Amino acid sequence: MLSLIIDTSTKYLYLALVKDEEILEEYTSVGSKNHAGTSVYMINELLAKHNLTCDDLTDIYCGYGPGSYTGVRISVTIAKMLASFKNIKLHQVSSLYLAGSGYDDETVAVMFDARRGNYFCGAYGKNNIEDKLRPAIDFIVMLDDNNTRIVYENNFKVNPLKVMKNSQEVVEIDAFVPNYLRIPEAQYNLEHKND
Repeated sequence: MLSLIIDTSTKYLYLALVKDEEILEEYTSVGSKNHAGTSVYMINELLAKHNLTCDDLTDIYCGYGPGSYTGVRISVTIAKMLASFKNIKLHQVSSLYLAGSGYDDETVAVMFDARRGNYFCGAYGKNNIEDKLRPAIDFIVMLDDNNTRIVYENNFKVNPLKVMKNSQEVVEIDAFVPNYLRIPEAQYNLEHKND
């Protein structure tokens, strides 16, 4: 079994290649507004480095949001195309869960800036809180501060094996869509132009 993990929900491109239970390689780069131009290239580079191709993949694990509106669409589109055209099993995982999966704290809370004082946030572990768009203060109040690690976009840490274990298989690939949790920034600005 050869698995690819992909997430582009933030300014970071995250990729991992896992063969059975062995993590072959993880790749992270900062590519704000550049994921569309580099993601497919880096997937091919990662596979080639291990003398593999897309035809060798059996599973794709996709961080499907929430996060950057465009960023989330990139990873979902790549995952859907590979799954459809190469007959690869597709799995979805919260991008927030993915970003905090490398920490072993009792509770891991993940917050991605969603602008205008709001954050995409969720918590996992002893204190589970569903992924949602919230004001930061509302989310912080919900947490048990004593045993909670707070993870932001710039200190994320991924455990590929936990991501794979805590994913959900996508049964209908064509119906797989990003978890946006809000309307795009451009649409919001247009709707509130006269406010």
